[in-house]
Amino acid sequence: MFKAIKNITSAVADLTVIVAKESVHQITSANDCCTDATRRVAWKAGLIRRNYEQRLAIRKRKPLVIECTCEDK
Repeated sequence: MFKAIKNITSAVADLTVIVAKESVHQITSANDCCTDATRRVAWKAGLIRRNYEQRLAIRKRKPLVIECTCEDK
């Protein structure tokens, strides 16, 4: 009987270690995936901002063209 309890305890300990390692692996994998996705979003947002800043600088250098519609009085 004592040997059976020892075997069950050993099996539970082994399963606990397996579950813990698998949980760590899954969490790390999910974090890496999330990090990769957010990295891509940040990179694309950076490109959009850089392009916007370049276009804004070009627009600031150009004089504004304002059409004046004068009415005869």
